[in-house]
Amino acid sequence: MKVSVVASEPISADRLRAALGAATDDAEIVVVAPALHLSALHFWLSDADEAIQRAELVQRETTEGLDDAGLDARGDTGEGDPSRRWRTPSPPSRLSAS
Repeated sequence: MKVSVVASEPISADRLRAALGAATDDAEIVVVAPALHLSALHFWLSDADEAIQRAELVQRETTEGLDDAGLDARGDTGEGDPSRRWRTPSPPSRLSAS
């Protein structure tokens, strides 16, 4: 199974297993942490540094935690099209947590 996790906060392996059940252990997981702006003003001023740093932290903490728990996980900070991260053209299952 392929799973795309969109996370604005770090997600633990226990939380992911609670949502997906036993299939989690065999899943190929991509964690996408979007760079969320604090306000519309930050967005319009193109002041994305803080948002990108936070997204990188969320993605890193989540993927490292999932890897440490024995899950197959990799991450991205949400730039570009996350569906292109898959090795095969089959669509992933989706779980969204914020």
